[in-house]
Amino acid sequence: MSMKRNLIVIAMALFIAFVPLIGSAATEQPAINGEYLIRADGFMISIDSSYPVLSFYGENATEPVFSISYDELVLYNGDISAPEYRSTLSSSLWDTTIFNSTEEDGTVRTLVSMSSTIDMSGNGEISEWGKLTFNFLILTKGDKAQLGISMNIKDMKSVSDCSHMAIIQSIDGDATFIPDANEVIVSDIYYRWDPTASVNIDGVQEERDVGAQYSEGSLSLIYPYSQDMVEIMHISGKVDLGNTVIMKNYFSDALGYGLGILAGFGLLGISYAVKEKKKKSPFDMDSPIYRK
Repeated sequence: MSMKRNLIVIAMALFIAFVPLIGSAATEQPAINGEYLIRADGFMISIDSSYPVLSFYGENATEPVFSISYDELVLYNGDISAPEYRSTLSSSLWDTTIFNSTEEDGTVRTLVSMSSTIDMSGNGEISEWGKLTFNFLILTKGDKAQLGISMNIKDMKSVSDCSHMAIIQSIDGDATFIPDANEVIVSDIYYRWDPTASVNIDGVQEERDVGAQYSEGSLSLIYPYSQDMVEIMHISGKVDLGNTVIMKNYFSDALGYGLGILAGFGLLGISYAVKEKKKKSPFDMDSPIYRK
């Protein structure tokens, strides 16, 4: 295929990927009684408009089978139970954007982006310490679902005498924590995160490990921290397009993780169509990704 034709295919792929976003009513839907309600195949997903809380309801269920809330962000030095600074995430004002679409194999893909500028309290008050963004990739098919979390904090103000940062979450449901797989399983709902994050320390980008602790419904994702750190970028739920670096650059420098995922689906679909090959969707619930 010539370079010119390659450029045409890429342009078409990007256009097709962005058309659902432009025309999706879900991007503008209002919160009703303080929550967004998203129908996603066999689930009704509730998203709290006041701070990041996601609840998954089964068909005709009145109680969620799985619920997760993102409660606090803490900075500490050695002892997570005695943080130097903390931010209660429910006290911030959150902007929420939701995209919803369906794959050819019936898998429903939902992207939720929630962002807020957060303050810190502890050894002094720090106003507008940094801008925190959560991006959730939700895949559902029948009675199975996967939730992938991505997180970005930028424009972080310097804090001394802290070695770690943690995002503390509460999980409701009969949860199984599998640390080696970086996941929590509740029924047939898989909550997953990538084991590494990219950090910016005084202008130098580095890859660092992401730790996790779980006990009695409380999950903490743990990141390294230093006073010279200005950004942390933790991307999960990547589509394997053969070059994940492109995906990371797309998230950080262009339109964000959620749109990057959609563009990736468009490129993948177009390339299959050009080659006239038929393959199973990478988000088939029977694929190896659900059998880690």
